[in-house]
Amino acid sequence: MLIGWPDRQQVAGQSLQEWLADLLVRGAAHLAAAAGVSPLLIGLTVVALGTSAPELAVSLRAALSGQADLTLGNIIGSNIANILLILGLAAIVAPLLISPQLLRREVPMMIGVSLLLWLLAADGSISRFDGAILIALLILSTFQTALIFFAIPLTVMTFVVVVLWNRRQHRIHSRDSSAPLNGTNTLHDPQKE
Repeated sequence: MLIGWPDRQQVAGQSLQEWLADLLVRGAAHLAAAAGVSPLLIGLTVVALGTSAPELAVSLRAALSGQADLTLGNIIGSNIANILLILGLAAIVAPLLISPQLLRREVPMMIGVSLLLWLLAADGSISRFDGAILIALLILSTFQTALIFFAIPLTVMTFVVVVLWNRRQHRIHSRDSSAPLNGTNTLHDPQKE
């Protein structure tokens, strides 16, 4: 599939999707604000998920059409642009006050999830199991109390498990690749004597 000029249906679909994402974000933000939820929590959940809807559509379409590089490039590039471009420009326009809560919980979570993605991708693929881990962490991190008590420890534990699993797989692969190619077992088996 070649990527070229979008047709009218793609343009209309993208426009509708962006309008609906904007509507979702505004509506949910108003409801959350009316319920007394903090602006930081609204930004971390409602706005973040709403503005990710177009990226989700692009990434799912790319994954279904076998373009994994486009999916990963979209996600990683978007995060880099959000941190460096959007945050940088917003700070130039008006200095940003940083909440201690953000520095204590959300920034370490972002760093931890980025490291987890790096580890999950270290074997050359993001499997369905890896995807389930990421979705589980998203669900946990959406809830403020779960973020404190479950998501960060779960990220650390997952990080450790993935490192140990990758080391185990590497040892198995190394052992298998050192086996003789003729199919004979070079180990001494006393029962065969």
